[in-house]
Amino acid sequence: MTTCRFRFSAPTAIATIVLFTLLFFGYRGYIYPSQATYKTPDNLKTIMVAPSVNGHINAEFEMKRKLKEMNFADDKTKPAELERMGTFFTRRASDWSPMTCDRSQKLRKLTLPTGFGNLSFYVYDSANADRSVTAFALQGHIFEKDEIEKFIKVSSGLPLIDIGANVGLVSLQAAMQGRQVFSVEPIYDNAIRLCRSALDFGHAHLVHVINNAVSSFEGNVTLAMDAPKYHTRFEVVRSKGWGHEATVVYAIVLDRLLDILPFRRAALKIDVESHEGHVISGAQRLFQEMDIPLVWMEWEHVKKRKEYGGQTVLDFMQKNKMAPYDLMSGKLLTGDFMKWPFGVLWRKEE
Repeated sequence: MTTCRFRFSAPTAIATIVLFTLLFFGYRGYIYPSQATYKTPDNLKTIMVAPSVNGHINAEFEMKRKLKEMNFADDKTKPAELERMGTFFTRRASDWSPMTCDRSQKLRKLTLPTGFGNLSFYVYDSANADRSVTAFALQGHIFEKDEIEKFIKVSSGLPLIDIGANVGLVSLQAAMQGRQVFSVEPIYDNAIRLCRSALDFGHAHLVHVINNAVSSFEGNVTLAMDAPKYHTRFEVVRSKGWGHEATVVYAIVLDRLLDILPFRRAALKIDVESHEGHVISGAQRLFQEMDIPLVWMEWEHVKKRKEYGGQTVLDFMQKNKMAPYDLMSGKLLTGDFMKWPFGVLWRKEE
């Protein structure tokens, strides 16, 4: 009788044990993430969670996720993580989390001509839901078409940070030029339309949609809609009690974007219905660590505020050597800022 003997070196034996362990646990579902849906205050979102066995979350996976969260909080998120987060994501108290751009939801598509070609995008079903962008689009017009196209042209070649992106008129037209775009929009119904437009119409490799508010502080805020919805206008308030339609979202400061931006030079657009002073107040590091040569900002509402109003914005911009210009005429704006036009283009002075 012949006896077969197998001799394993110590390293080989260890490697064999590790291999079988991985195969066993991988089969049981311990290794790979799955998806689950939770109802959050603003809408139904799908987030990545640890796989479970018999209803119990795997402790090892949860520990690894927590360690990864700590890395996000303590260190800058590497640009490579953008691939993990995809087109649609949000910031919570401790980390960035991917969201699902739900393609099962039926949305109304429109295609309208612009100076850069035909723009396809999703809007609301009725003008009653949005009496600015959707109302104009349903009549065959692009809201603020001339202003948007002017800004897109003067900022040509620059990546874009779009604060208050709405359903994406500015973001998508910038993407049509092949520019990288980071779009921040607090209203889920707007953000999902922008995300779907990016995915369905060929811009997913360029557009990143962030579902957060932007303010002078970080934390939960209540977004309360004015009635009627003439401009999809929201007011950020800290209190939970509110008489109008309201939703709770997480606010970030603009500096937080430094965690994830893969570039260090960009144009900035801010349209947040009188909250521009708060947004700018949370952008100290952004303006120090990045080259921001152009900022297009809605001016009509913020100029009237006593706190975080026109003077706050003016002081910040002057400190960062930015001068105000009329977007359409290109003329330098001087004198009483209460008389300045609806929108202002801030240019960095050489």
